[in-house]
Amino acid sequence: MIAGLKGTLFAKTTDHVVVDVHGVRYACAVSLSTLAELGQPGEDVELFVHTHVREDMIALYGFANEEEKRVFLALNSVSGIGPKLALAMLSGLPARALAQAVVNSDLPR
Repeated sequence: MIAGLKGTLFAKTTDHVVVDVHGVRYACAVSLSTLAELGQPGEDVELFVHTHVREDMIALYGFANEEEKRVFLALNSVSGIGPKLALAMLSGLPARALAQAVVNSDLPR
């Protein structure tokens, strides 16, 4: 399991980044929050990573901090919420605000 990546930001798109770690390039899906915190290609980066394994693929999800990763894992553990939806939710609200909304049952009416 890959738990983190530390290397050079090779590429950056609207929904994922590519990190070069000593010549090996890893694609990681990221939230908009993480994307905003990362620099430009060529800069050093460090990501906390969740490795998601299915029978037909292995996907990496990257996070700028441990808090965002913890909230992602908590969301992903809810029935009906997969990693893509959890990441989309984190793109809409910062991790701390999303966690607080869940704790407070702060649902739109």
